[in-house]
This record gives sequence, structure tokens and C-alpha cells, in this order.
Amino acid sequence: MTALVKKPKFAALMQSTINMRVDTTAIDQEIENYEKELRRFYSLKSKLLEEIDGLEGLLLDAKAKKRTIEAERITGDNIYKILCNYDKMYAVMDEAERRRLMESRIDEIQIYEERQPNGQWLKSIKFKQQMEKRLG
Repeated sequence: MTALVKKPKFAALMQSTINMRVDTTAIDQEIENYEKELRRFYSLKSKLLEEIDGLEGLLLDAKAKKRTIEAERITGDNIYKILCNYDKMYAVMDEAERRRLMESRIDEIQIYEERQPNGQWLKSIKFKQQMEKRLG
């Protein structure tokens, strides 16, 4: 084998084979096409992820609005039930509970200095903001 390597023709053949330029034009083009296509898909992926994020945000907002609407309906239902049964509820309260109930709902009461000819003492009653929102 060493004799073969020492022959000038063999050495020249091996050197030309080693130095031979491999034509990779076709595979280079294929790689470039795949890279271009991959960049395009990454761009699409990014846009789709943005759209998904937006839709998820809109969905969460809609669900929150639904919960708010349902909570307000429940609150409205509860207020209606309380109003329907107010006299029964008020009748079983002691004086301190009645006072706390009134203080929690009434912001300001204005009264006349003297009873009016029609028997009226109250000028106006201003309810606290939370109560006005619920009744309005």
C-alpha cells in the first residue's frame, strides 16, 4: 500500500480528488428555499399568536362583563326581595340594627325647622352613592 501511495500518478489522482470542487449549487438553493419558507412561516406564526392573544383578551373581557351583568342581576334580585320583605325584616330588627341599616343607606337628611302645615318634617333625603346606582 505504501508503494501505491508513492507512485506519482496515484498521488496526482488523490490530490485532484481531494481538491475537486463539489458542486453544491442545487442543495444550496434547496436550503435557501427552506430557510425562506421557514421565515415566512415564523412570520405567520407571530401574526397568528398576536391574533390569538387578542381574541383571548376579548374573550376574557366578555366573560368578565357577563359576570358583572349576572352579579348586578343577582344584586337587583336581592334588592327586590329585600324591598318585598322589608316590613318583615324591619319588624324583627332591634333598634341598633335599624339604625345601622339606615346609616348604611342614607347619606344626608334635611328637615324643616318646624312641621309644615301639611304635617311634613322632611325636606329631602340623599341616599349614599352605592344605593343610588343600584336603584337608578
